[in-house]
Amino acid sequence: MSHTKRSFIQACLIRALPALDRVDAGIAHAEALWERLTAKGYGAPRQTGPRESVDWYARLVEPSRGWFDQFWTAYGLKRDRNGAAMRWYQLGDLTEHEARRIIDAAKQDNRQWRETAQPGQVRKMAQGWLHEKRWMDYAPTPQPPLSGGYSAGLAGDAQLRELKQQLASLQRLNAAAPSKELQRQINELVQEIGNFQRPGHG
Repeated sequence: MSHTKRSFIQACLIRALPALDRVDAGIAHAEALWERLTAKGYGAPRQTGPRESVDWYARLVEPSRGWFDQFWTAYGLKRDRNGAAMRWYQLGDLTEHEARRIIDAAKQDNRQWRETAQPGQVRKMAQGWLHEKRWMDYAPTPQPPLSGGYSAGLAGDAQLRELKQQLASLQRLNAAAPSKELQRQINELVQEIGNFQRPGHG
C-alpha cells in the first residue's frame, strides 16, 4: 500500500497516540522519518507518467505549414518531423523570401551531404539544423542567365546585381559572426563578380 506524506504522518500519530502536549514532537518525528524513507526509495512515489506531448506540426498554419512541408522534403532526412516543426514554429512569422532561402539552403545541404558524406557519418537532424540557423551557411543559388543576344545581356546584368547583393549580405553576416565557411563563400563571390566585370565577358 502506498502512502502520501499526509496519510503516512496521520498513521504514525494514530499508532503512537502521543499525549496532546507531545503531538507537535510526534509530527516532527514522523516528518523526519518520511524524509529518510524517501531518500532510501521508500517514501514519495517517483513520477513515472508519460510526458505531455505537443503536436507542433498541427500548430503550424498556412502559409507556414506549406513552407515547412517544402523544407522537410528538401532537407531529406525523415526523422522527428514534430521536433523540426517545433523549431520552424519558433522561427515566428517568416516572410516568403526568408522561407524560400531556408528551403533553398536545405536543398543545397541535402545535395552536399549525398555527395560528400563518409561511411558511418551521422547527419544533423532537421530540428538541430533549424535551431542552429545553418541555412545562413549557404548563399542563395543564383539563377543562370538566359541565352542569346540582348536577353542574355539583360540577364547577365541582373545576375551581376544579384551577386553583389549576395556579397553584401554575406559580408554583413560575416562581420556579425565571422566564420571560415562564410569567408570562403565571400571569396568565391568576389572572384565570380570579377569574372563578370572582366572586359569581353559574355
